[in-house]
Amino acid sequence: MKKYIVIILLALIGLGIIYFILNNPVSSYLALNENYKIETLGSALNQLENSNIQNSLFKNKRDALISEDEISFLNLLLMNSIKTYNSKKKKNEQIDLDEYRFYYVPMMTEKNEKLIFVFAYCSDRSREWLELSDLFDIRDGGNCYFRLVINLTNKTEGWVIANGEA
Repeated sequence: MKKYIVIILLALIGLGIIYFILNNPVSSYLALNENYKIETLGSALNQLENSNIQNSLFKNKRDALISEDEISFLNLLLMNSIKTYNSKKKKNEQIDLDEYRFYYVPMMTEKNEKLIFVFAYCSDRSREWLELSDLFDIRDGGNCYFRLVINLTNKTEGWVIANGEA
């Protein structure tokens, strides 16, 4: 009987730790990789409030988690989106994914579709990460800054929207 109580207590403690990690306001992103950060929708919304822009994409959405398998599939769809984008651009206007860092913001729609909002910026890996809020306010920079939305539920690529040029 004591073994069962210990097992139940350990399970509850483990669930508590997972809950704390996912809801810890000190860390606004769920995962960090050399190339990408997974930012929570709540954190993205907080940062958007402090920027000069409004974005209806985040309205009526709720937080979503993303698995390692979904991240792999997301990266594949992202590569395909960039191939499509590059096929329509001159060589000097094309995007080389190896030169970018990405913020992924997973969210669920009212129809229970999982969307990933992707913010990307060109970066040398030795430099510190830009804050997501910094990317909201950048208006030029050409394809050094781009964004897209990928629908994981429908397995559809996103349209790449590069920033304008000053």
